[in-house]
Amino acid sequence: GETGSAAYTYSYDSGYASGSYGLGSEFDYVDFGSGTYDYFGYGYYEADVSGTAGIYYYYAQESVSGDYYYAYVYDNGSQGLYVGLSHTEASETGGSWYFYVYDMTTTGYDASLAGNVYAYYYYDGETGQTDVPYHYGLGHASGTDGAGSEFDYVDFGDGVYDYFGEGYYEADA
Repeated sequence: GETGSAAYTYSYDSGYASGSYGLGSEFDYVDFGSGTYDYFGYGYYEADVSGTAGIYYYYAQESVSGDYYYAYVYDNGSQGLYVGLSHTEASETGGSWYFYVYDMTTTGYDASLAGNVYAYYYYDGETGQTDVPYHYGLGHASGTDGAGSEFDYVDFGDGVYDYFGEGYYEADA
């Protein structure tokens, strides 16, 4: 929808079903001509042309503490982001952070903001407290070097800065 690109699904081209448990069980992928598989369906939501300029929405969740945050990044297509992209990084708790790109849009995309990351919601898994990250509250980016460069803090209303992101991983109330 964002790019106007179209392609037949892999399963259709191969003569296979995309799912076998009725409506909603489909899981398949398309290749919009780039040689990159763009998954859609069960657990992936939508396929997107990899390397498309736009705003990508993602969340990060820590496996031990249960902390998570939501963010979006302006990508000029150079980061290779696409809906369904996920990766894992080690955390200071001995667990790991799981990152997942869940949506993308070209509406409102501003090329001058390419690389800017905006973390806009943080949840502390141990206490259940939530907060809006400081920079987002001021209308500023939490990072300027693409997804993963976010560095920000929350204070959970107690005036104590609890940092998260690059170099700190999770904030604790």
